[in-house]
Amino acid sequence: MELDHTQASRHPQARAGRFVCLSLADTGCGMDAARSAASSSHFSPPRKSAKGSGLGLATVYGIVAQQEGWIEVSSRMGRAPT
Repeated sequence: MELDHTQASRHPQARAGRFVCLSLADTGCGMDAARSAASSSHFSPPRKSAKGSGLGLATVYGIVAQQEGWIEVSSRMGRAPT
């Protein structure tokens, strides 16, 4: 995909240019606004009810950041994140 300066200005880590865009969706129940905002911080603690280590997003964030990329999360309660 190619982002112009206007599109890139919508995300603080984005910049204009040509990029690979990987889009994922899951079957979860979605996140409220506070959880969605916290998901952009790779230091956010995992939920107590979550199974596993809670390090999946931190790992993805690290890989993406090393490649000068960024992650955008879109989610609403009752709907799976995209």
